[in-house]
Amino acid sequence: MNFGVHENISPAQLKLKYPSGTPLMTREFVSGIQGPSADLRVKVKAVCQPSWDAGLTPMVSFKTDPVATGNGKNDNQIRALGEYLLGKPRTLVIWYHEPEDNMSGATFKKAFNRVQGLMNAIPVGYSAMGYQWRPSSTTTRDPRAWQVEADFLCADVYSGRSFPETAILPEHSGFKRWHQEIVVPQPETFWGLSERGWDRGSDSVRAAQIARECEWLKGSSAAFWIYWNTPGTEGADTLVNGPLATTALKKVIAPPKLKICPTCGGSGTVPV
Repeated sequence: MNFGVHENISPAQLKLKYPSGTPLMTREFVSGIQGPSADLRVKVKAVCQPSWDAGLTPMVSFKTDPVATGNGKNDNQIRALGEYLLGKPRTLVIWYHEPEDNMSGATFKKAFNRVQGLMNAIPVGYSAMGYQWRPSSTTTRDPRAWQVEADFLCADVYSGRSFPETAILPEHSGFKRWHQEIVVPQPETFWGLSERGWDRGSDSVRAAQIARECEWLKGSSAAFWIYWNTPGTEGADTLVNGPLATTALKKVIAPPKLKICPTCGGSGTVPV
């Protein structure tokens, strides 16, 4: 699987800090609702070019007005973006991340499916808000309203706020319900975590949960896992890792070192 980190350093610095056996993923955002006259090619290039230059794979979000998009008023700019990205390194696109906070499932489905159909061969994904998939949520009461024609599925999931800080994915009620209602009905669609973070709690507890969750991920069908390590728009410094959690994150991302196998006559390698 692929790992990624969203942190307040450049992609080139990220690559040095978190060496990985596969291209590291980054999480990028075009801020604000983009009107029909906005050139999405320029906006997306501005946030993705540093990742492309570093040989990393960006997952980039952009937003357009949901009703206007569903009615075709943004078709030209979205189609142009898809054509532009065909000539660029691999990029994953999210249209309107965490839509559950801003619109109904019906509105989202109409607009999302239109965007996905206009983007040529560029993978377009649905990034859900884990909190809105908790069992008591009225927003997602009918999960069928949120089942869209996505090329990939992902969710933003946090522990330590409304969910216990020790809750790794199989113990997180928001993630579990989202996975059951959205991922399981679409077994051919690859999925992962577009934001995975911990808030509050001790550095040692967080480090232990990162290690425990990534051990669970080895046996899952997840394709990617992007860690959130910035205060974000909320300015929450408690989202940022301490030294123990940083070490734990580096350990799960870094590829195993290899040495000559002592029992196979030098013809193979084994993890150190």
